[in-house]
Amino acid sequence: MSSVSLWFPPLPRQQIWVKETLVDGQTPGGISTFSVQGIGNNWWKLDRGISIPSELELINDRGNHWLWKPLFPMSIETYQQALRVIGEFFYRVS
Repeated sequence: MSSVSLWFPPLPRQQIWVKETLVDGQTPGGISTFSVQGIGNNWWKLDRGISIPSELELINDRGNHWLWKPLFPMSIETYQQALRVIGEFFYRVS
């Protein structure tokens, strides 16, 4: 019996992108936050007047619900980095 050694080139890493709208092409998508503290624990606050990273847009889509929406199609890594930047300014209130 002989042995066969096979070699396959590595697959290119697929990049994940986020869009500024949902699949319908009109509804904004993003990370949800709220402007009014609800029940339960683990609430965080961002003070008024903090500069938002240029890659993000903050949208009040209904009531006290706000979206941290990507301003343009971008890689998931770029979006996450922009969220990390603004995340440094949040502080825990409960």
